[in-house]
Amino acid sequence: MLRVRLARGALKKSGAVAGGRVLGEVEEYFIEQLTPGDTFVFAGEVLRFEGLREMDAIVTRAHAADPKVPAYEGGKFPLSTYLADRVRRMLAERGAWAKLPDQVSDWLRLQADFSVVPSAEEMLIETFPRGQRHYLVCYPFEGRLAHQSLGMLLRGGWSGQGPRRPASSPTSTRSQSGGSTT
Repeated sequence: MLRVRLARGALKKSGAVAGGRVLGEVEEYFIEQLTPGDTFVFAGEVLRFEGLREMDAIVTRAHAADPKVPAYEGGKFPLSTYLADRVRRMLAERGAWAKLPDQVSDWLRLQADFSVVPSAEEMLIETFPRGQRHYLVCYPFEGRLAHQSLGMLLRGGWSGQGPRRPASSPTSTRSQSGGSTT
């Protein structure tokens, strides 16, 4: 994990920056994909990646129409059928949310307020516009391998080209909880 640190003061032409307040942590995997100048959403803000200094990703506040969203490698571990079933049942049992970590139960309450939390037998599908794109997000809570398969089927069905993806067809991302297609 790398600390995401807000740069303090003006950036120098030499590239040296003074580190300020730590905003949180992000996996190295995500930061390795960035080049200085790239923007991403983190801690409720749009940030510009300025560079690395030891174990710190130095950032500044930015305004960008289409910032990247951090992806976490931990989401790549497969869920067993039994674990996926238990996760779906835990999410569907509103009374059990209090036993979950505060961040998870808070997220579930927000999800219920703004949309819906699916039952153990349902899959949540949401759509929304952002920037110049429209997103479709599926939350089957079946694990990464099932989500990869679902993403390939959705992309192939829309493009008419099977699993190949022409430049104009949708792209997709997957995690343990769900996947998105743009």
